[in-house]
Amino acid sequence: MLDEMKGISNDYSDDNKWKEYRNKYKEMYGKSIISLRFKRDHKKQKRIQCGITKPNFVNVVLRDNTIITKNLKNS
Repeated sequence: MLDEMKGISNDYSDDNKWKEYRNKYKEMYGKSIISLRFKRDHKKQKRIQCGITKPNFVNVVLRDNTIITKNLKNS
């Protein structure tokens, strides 16, 4: 994933490459509760953020806290 990103510059000429790259990984992740957010400007910034909506956080992470308790037990 990151190697692919290295082949895309921040130049306007690579806008279509960025769009294809972004769409490819958004499609792979589908309807996951954690979404990928692709960030790129035409200066230096190029990154992928992960995000979760507040309802998903409350309803999935906090109510079904098996992820949290598993991590606490392994600490």
